[in-house]
Amino acid sequence: MASEPELRTGGSGEWVLYLRQSLNHHYRQSVIAESGEFDAALESVVRHFQHQQGLPADGVVDAATWAVLTGTPAVRYRWPDVPVASAAADLGGVLVELAVTLTGESTVAFQRAADRDGLGLAAGAALDALTTGLSVGDLGSAGPGITAAVGAEFRQASASPLAPNHTEFAGSVHLDYDVATGHGLAKVTGQIGYALEVTVSPHIPGVLAEAGVVALVAAFAIAVAPDTGGASSLPLGA
Repeated sequence: MASEPELRTGGSGEWVLYLRQSLNHHYRQSVIAESGEFDAALESVVRHFQHQQGLPADGVVDAATWAVLTGTPAVRYRWPDVPVASAAADLGGVLVELAVTLTGESTVAFQRAADRDGLGLAAGAALDALTTGLSVGDLGSAGPGITAAVGAEFRQASASPLAPNHTEFAGSVHLDYDVATGHGLAKVTGQIGYALEVTVSPHIPGVLAEAGVVALVAAFAIAVAPDTGGASSLPLGA
């Protein structure tokens, strides 16, 4: 199912026990003692499993690892090297242009078996719920805030002036939301990066304070064009 929690070294409980049992079942032998503690020995087995399956071998049992281990239908999506959403606002003769790029990988896992022929389309629709609901506020501050209509937490880490009228704000995004699709409820998870580029033409100091909240428009539909900008999707699970 798509409700398995993320597990890592130091955790404990019934889900850790289930993880150990699932690994033993996968290898058809007892490769790890069955207990409720996530210790160094379990992390080693998890890393080995991830390496075998072509997953990032970081020892963290995330949605992608669960999907492969339990046979849950899922898709791993690598975000493209192009903006996924943008906007332009006219502030009395001053044009403010915004563009958001996302980087890294996200996992879309489903709670029930899905038709493989439509799995990518459903996963794309789940990701589109993020890119179609972005907005930017506090543009006149040192840290513009990006908000989403779904569960996505944007955390700024840097601000880099690229030109007098052009600044790039960058940071990380924690994704954790559920969304209904044609294949039932899907859970989108991942820790990805973002870059927000802000351009003001002509450059007039202080004008951004008048912008308010600007809604972004998705640059493309992932469900329709999942490989835009070099993006890729990989089916996981059974």
